[in-house]
Amino acid sequence: MNKYTVWTHGGASAHDALMTLRRVSPAIAWAAAGSAAALLLGWIGATGRHASVVAPLEFSAIAIAYFAAGGVAWRRRPENHTGRLMMGVGAGILVAMARNVPLDIVTVLARMQLGLNEVILAYLLLAYPVGRLGPGLERAVVRVIVAVYVVVAALQLVTVDTSSDPYCLGCPPNPFRIVATPGGVTTALVLLTSGVLGTVVVLLLVRRWLLAMPAARRMLAPVIFAGILEAAGVATRALTVSDPAGAALISRISFLFGIVVPLALLVAFLRARMDRTQVADLVVEFGRPQSREQMETALRAALRDPTLSVALWSDSASAYLDRDGRAVALPEPESNRAVTPLEHRGRPLAAILHDAALLDEPRLIGAAAAALGMAVERDRLESSLRAQVADARRLPRGQVTLLFADIEGSTGLAERLGERWPDTLLEVRRLVAGLVRRAGGVEVDARADEYLAVFTEADAAVHASLAIQRGLSARAWAGDERVRLRIGLHAGEPELSDEGYVGAEVHRAARVGSAGHGGQVVLSESARLALGDDLPIDADLVALGEFRLRGLDRPERLHQLVVPDLPREFPAPRADPA
Repeated sequence: MNKYTVWTHGGASAHDALMTLRRVSPAIAWAAAGSAAALLLGWIGATGRHASVVAPLEFSAIAIAYFAAGGVAWRRRPENHTGRLMMGVGAGILVAMARNVPLDIVTVLARMQLGLNEVILAYLLLAYPVGRLGPGLERAVVRVIVAVYVVVAALQLVTVDTSSDPYCLGCPPNPFRIVATPGGVTTALVLLTSGVLGTVVVLLLVRRWLLAMPAARRMLAPVIFAGILEAAGVATRALTVSDPAGAALISRISFLFGIVVPLALLVAFLRARMDRTQVADLVVEFGRPQSREQMETALRAALRDPTLSVALWSDSASAYLDRDGRAVALPEPESNRAVTPLEHRGRPLAAILHDAALLDEPRLIGAAAAALGMAVERDRLESSLRAQVADARRLPRGQVTLLFADIEGSTGLAERLGERWPDTLLEVRRLVAGLVRRAGGVEVDARADEYLAVFTEADAAVHASLAIQRGLSARAWAGDERVRLRIGLHAGEPELSDEGYVGAEVHRAARVGSAGHGGQVVLSESARLALGDDLPIDADLVALGEFRLRGLDRPERLHQLVVPDLPREFPAPRADPA
């Protein structure tokens, strides 16, 4: 039995009730308080002494819509100001509804604050989606709108005769009025000013949309829609001044416009939530081996940015490289492009180049970057392990095509690069390993600057060889050095032991490769026969002659693989003619 007893009421303890209150977020609390105030003011207006063109309960519904949508946005993304600004619009509506309070001074002062909600809404629309204005035209326009609002509010305070105001029937006289104006003139002028400023806001939003990248356009579309609806609502309210008979119908139209605006803004936040679900799926998708192209395609779909690209860090080049191995120029801070870098244990790993609008979703882009980082690091680790250990169970048996590659002038290159040589060698291995796997080959061994792979089809070996030479020729390297591979292809039936391929066929493949020059692809006669007519459409074979390869008794007829976009002029093979 418990030593202490907690008294409860209705089945819930006081402690539980207190903890529940503590768990209620500020967003929910403010949304609930604002909605309750809107209902109260609407009820006072509907049952009080003042009449209004717009039914008070309709105003209540619009205010509640802003508070509810703002609460969802605030709770979902507390660091973003958009949700609080939406509640600010709702609070501005409450200020206008306060003219229904049966206190003359409150009624008059609240009447003069008509339009406050539209000022806050203008700020919200122009600051969307982060809720903060950056430097530029939008900030200047908001300052003008605030200044105009202050002048208009002061003008109404000293000119409007609230006792004959078409927007506040039955309201008391304005004790602050010092200038007499015809009834409705000041009100019409205020609404006209609101309409003009609203049109300017819409034009600015359209301008942002036209200048934006696809990801930003997708987020701005609901905002433009909301701005157009609000401008249309102001225009319909202006019509009620000169046509009181049609005020009821027009107020209904204005009500529909007004209540759709916060819902349209909330759509953008719900879209972002859907994007988060897709980003979560990236973790599962990136758990499988992925090429750079597949990673980019998955990220573009998840982040809704068709311009997105991935750049991998090169220690040897000290730069981010694109899929072709070229150094990537990072975007300027003020451009519409942005970069999200990835690091592993304090060292650069990769970078996502994307639409700058995605920076407004830091958690979204952060989750995508984390998923990409795990995939890149896993791929690098697997490449290193595969390059060091050959698992004989993975190697095909029977007739195969062997690809042997080594770096031309590796000794001098290592001396010139110094401490950067290990990183350069590792990147060459990663590039070769990735292209071999993509072509359907299997890595056999990698020792120092030599690399051996095997293919069941000769044409796949040819495609891999061309891809490797193209990748190396376009890639940026440290100190503007050139890293060139000699590649040899030989077909045969090598012996398979517990430690991999052994025997004369492996040695012949190595000698065929060593006979070539950096950037050259040389085929043995057996590789040519295995290839048959399966050459790539833009490729050809050039006979080099018959040569005696070092350490082999039987001469070998050699052929060079040539394509239009790679060098084809090389010195004679590094072997004695037969």
